[in-house]
Amino acid sequence: MPLPPQALVCLTDLLNSILMLLAAVAFAGGSVLVLIGVGLAITEWALPVEGLKILLAPAVGLAVLDLGFQWATFFVPAYVALLIVVVISFPAAAWTLWRRRGVLFTMDQARKFITGTGKARMWQYDRVPDYMRPQRIIDGIRALGVDVSGWGE
Repeated sequence: MPLPPQALVCLTDLLNSILMLLAAVAFAGGSVLVLIGVGLAITEWALPVEGLKILLAPAVGLAVLDLGFQWATFFVPAYVALLIVVVISFPAAAWTLWRRRGVLFTMDQARKFITGTGKARMWQYDRVPDYMRPQRIIDGIRALGVDVSGWGE
């Protein structure tokens, strides 16, 4: 039995609404990534406190893009102004991300790194937690042969 025309119209409207919602979410996600990318470099240079940087990066990115957009639209169209601001701020964001890069373990290195703690926790789950000693952890990772130059060590 075919659907009545009213049901087809409702179904088409529903699908169009879902597609518009997905497009809006994709645009918002991309915008947030651009704002974080622009703002991360500036907060990395300007803020000494580690915990606030990632929280303030989107707001700083929005402020920088807004100022650049306002200043550049006197000379070029709006879409070109935004592109110029993003392209100018990209090297700073790329430098920041390069500086914050992580380290890569092979499977054998990772297995050696976690085996002791894994065995102790598996059978002594009520054991008192160990103290975090960052320098000892970094030295242990370096002793495994992992490249920790990305951490400035």
